[in-house]
Amino acid sequence: MQTNTTPTQPKKLLDQVRDKIRFKNYSLGTENTYLSWIKLFILYHGKRHPVDMGAAEVEAFLTDVFK
Repeated sequence: MQTNTTPTQPKKLLDQVRDKIRFKNYSLGTENTYLSWIKLFILYHGKRHPVDMGAAEVEAFLTDVFK
């Protein structure tokens, strides 16, 4: 008997965040706000993945946003 062992792709970042927020039973408004901030952060840094960034990028983003 042969089984289909196609490897599954890991979920995208925003889907992972959405799953975690829903697991924690946060409101839909909170979910939308968090996702919006994450999208802004990623776009601000030229679509780099957050795993490739650190505190310096967070500080640069927040400093620029809250001037």
